[in-house]
Amino acid sequence: MPANKSDVLLIPAFNAEELAGKRITVKWQQTLSQKSADYYTLVVKNKSQDDAEVVFFIAAEWYNDAHLATVASKDASGSFELKVDGMFQYGQKNAQGENRFIVYHDKGRKPYQHRFIESALASKAADFTTKIAGMFGYGSAADLIHNIASAFVGDYLHTF
Repeated sequence: MPANKSDVLLIPAFNAEELAGKRITVKWQQTLSQKSADYYTLVVKNKSQDDAEVVFFIAAEWYNDAHLATVASKDASGSFELKVDGMFQYGQKNAQGENRFIVYHDKGRKPYQHRFIESALASKAADFTTKIAGMFGYGSAADLIHNIASAFVGDYLHTF
């Protein structure tokens, strides 16, 4: 079942060592100019759905304990309990929510949803990239990149 509005996602506290290789740059064109922004790609738990795993992109400038503390409280394990609301956007393969991923960033940014997937799969962290490809229903990053045009290209992110 895809993550939905009002679900609670468990976002780990920022840890630079654990995040090695998970910072990506997403590039897009907006208002006739080239744009780019850095994001962290995470696989987080959805507390509202028995800790189901969700691919989660967070703007690099927002992934710090000071920012997260202003929008979420911490659970007993030290993870931030972030409730999905209108501040979040998502991408997905189809109207049924297949392969849904969540994006937490400035909604003034208007990249196509496939930009996140391509950037995440181009990551240098091979084990993590394989895990992300599997969560999108593909055996490898190469399989996903090959098939991405038919599934995600041309759609903007949706807002919850």
